[in-house]
Amino acid sequence: MRIQSIEFRNFASYGNKLQKIEFADNDGMFYHVIGENGSGKSTLSDVIKFGIYGRLGNKRLRDIPNRFNQSTYVKVVLESKGTNVVIERGISPNFLKLSIDGIEYDQAGKKNAEEYIVDQIAELPFYVFNNIISLSINDFKSFLNMSPHDKRMIIDKIFSLEIINSVKWLVKSEIKRLRELTIAYKKQIETIEQSIKNSETELIALKEKLKSDAKAQKETINKQIVDYNEKLKKIEKDLQTVDAKTTEGNNRLTELTKMLQTNNASKANIVEKKTLYEAQKCPMCESDLTTEFHKTMLEEILETEVKVDANIERLTKTIKTIKETQVKIRNAKISYATKQAEFNTIISNYQTKLDELEKSESKTRESSSITKIIKEGEERKKKYIRQQDQGDAKVNFYKLIEEIFGDNGVKQLAITKIMPALNSEIRQVLAELRMDYKVIFDKNFDANILHLGHEVAISQLSTGEKKKIDFAALIAIIRLMKIKYPSINIFFLDEIFASIDGDGIHHILKILQNITKNMNINIFVVNHAPLPTEVFDYKIHISKPNNFSSIEMEKVN
Repeated sequence: MRIQSIEFRNFASYGNKLQKIEFADNDGMFYHVIGENGSGKSTLSDVIKFGIYGRLGNKRLRDIPNRFNQSTYVKVVLESKGTNVVIERGISPNFLKLSIDGIEYDQAGKKNAEEYIVDQIAELPFYVFNNIISLSINDFKSFLNMSPHDKRMIIDKIFSLEIINSVKWLVKSEIKRLRELTIAYKKQIETIEQSIKNSETELIALKEKLKSDAKAQKETINKQIVDYNEKLKKIEKDLQTVDAKTTEGNNRLTELTKMLQTNNASKANIVEKKTLYEAQKCPMCESDLTTEFHKTMLEEILETEVKVDANIERLTKTIKTIKETQVKIRNAKISYATKQAEFNTIISNYQTKLDELEKSESKTRESSSITKIIKEGEERKKKYIRQQDQGDAKVNFYKLIEEIFGDNGVKQLAITKIMPALNSEIRQVLAELRMDYKVIFDKNFDANILHLGHEVAISQLSTGEKKKIDFAALIAIIRLMKIKYPSINIFFLDEIFASIDGDGIHHILKILQNITKNMNINIFVVNHAPLPTEVFDYKIHISKPNNFSSIEMEKVN
């Protein structure tokens, strides 16, 4: 980005009067900003920071507006990637307006506009601008004492190593995601294992219960079988008695039937004789049958008839009784046979139940359901174990990628190639500062300082020496940044000359003057004490009449 102008009002000590600074299009200018303490010199850098980034490193936004007038307004006009950009910001009320080639940017709100400004327009994160482009005695971090992380962040941006960082963070994110998945899989496996364990315990308990229940059932059924077998034995015994009685009855009936037949024959014979005697004449010889002999014979016949009739009646009744008894015996036998068949069926059914109990002790519906749950759990466990193994394999792969793109991999190789250029620039600036020091930053950005061939610890340097070496590192970085970002055209140095001797100040100013001409950078040197006027192009005098700061620009050369 190339800043073309800044306008502002009601910013810190500045009042409602609109202040404006315009920068040359192609030439770098050297500005001396001078004024009393508290007049508002450092505010110029804060205005640009707020205008571009919407924040300051050392102040809260609510502390920015002028305490009398409020309503801070800042407008920054700049050129970025061939487009004209206007950024307008305000506090009380808060607002951000971004225009690109005269068209207002309105992509989904303020947050996206902020991201667009940093990523696409400024192309520099705030920490780089705050630590390199704009430095003040209050928030300047010594490059010698800066943390390795902060150094890396700056070097990464200058030399486009952030793409390696992006890959590394993407890999880290993927490793984190895979590890979270692995943890989730592990928890799933533990849950499934616990479920399987519970199901197996339940199955064992169920089998024991089934076994116990089956034993009780078998005992009951066996008792029933014994009872019915006893009943069958009684029925079989009773059937034997019935069969014996049936045989006995049949024999008796045969005997009585024969006796009845004999008596019936005797009866017929008697009837025939009676008929003969009633006719009183012999049918054959027609002799008289009324003699005393014949009468005696007739009486005997009649007596015999009475006996025969009595026999026939008795035999008939006895036969009838026997036949009725036989019917009852047959019915009883049928009943016994029916009971026998019924009991045999019951015993058979009980035996079948026993067989089923033997087969189904471990195959009930409930145990089958639990067994199915266990089997499904084992399958799901295998699935999650496979996924966990695959995740572990991916994590190992990405860890290898992480090592490649980490600080000790490709990035370290790139830094190893870059460091000689940075150290060479630092060596050149130190020579221009007339310092007999050799400063070499290693691959970890730790400074090795030599003076006349002897190693010097940072703690052994005076404050002025530290500042000169930091200035040399800073100028070296600015020169490298200008190669990477040729459109950068502004550089603030706020009260950095404290503890530096006059000769050192002279050499620093000459170096800065050359940079403005050779690299087309507008450099602002903010200092409360006067500096040699002849090296500057402009003198910006800031005063504070009537409690409000005001800018007066004076062209020197």
